[in-house]
Amino acid sequence: RLRTAKIPFRFITNETQRTKAQLLSLLHRIGFDVYENDIFMCVPAAKKLVQEFGYRPYLLVHPNVESEFHGCDTSNPNCVVLGDAGVHMTYERLNQAFRVLIGNPEAVLMSLGKGKFYREHGELVLDVGPFAVALEASEIPRRAIVIGKPSEQFFNMALEDMHLRADEVVMIGDDISSDVVAAQSVGFRGVLVRTGKYR
Repeated sequence: RLRTAKIPFRFITNETQRTKAQLLSLLHRIGFDVYENDIFMCVPAAKKLVQEFGYRPYLLVHPNVESEFHGCDTSNPNCVVLGDAGVHMTYERLNQAFRVLIGNPEAVLMSLGKGKFYREHGELVLDVGPFAVALEASEIPRRAIVIGKPSEQFFNMALEDMHLRADEVVMIGDDISSDVVAAQSVGFRGVLVRTGKYR
């Protein structure tokens, strides 16, 4: 209906375990008539920033999305890109990220979202946020650059992608803080739905 009414929209997501192509395929399977440019994800947004600023990332992300950083120089990292790696979020990989940060006071920590948890197969599971907080608290404290909800920068990047002003947009989501309040902080209107993560 939105497309028929010529109302622009985006699925703004912190999904970091699937590529955009994989997410698009999933949305098609469950009946959504969407195109690739209807999806705004934090992984491509992070890659854009990595390339713009010349960062060399250590990728602590799910193996499914490592290929999305193709073309980025990952030698001698001066940046950690932290995503929801699921079962691949191992102590060894967290320690390697810690070493990148502790070994270079100028190294940047980039977190793909900062959610605390989400629901998967009916169970609550840790999201990327608690791991970002752990790395922020290393011996050389630093604030993570958050690329994803609830980051104002991420919402502004989505606005730029849509060529709209904040007062022209409504954010509909199931997370009161990461979706609704965060979007309202940049001038969107916010609508909370009682599905998915809502408790």
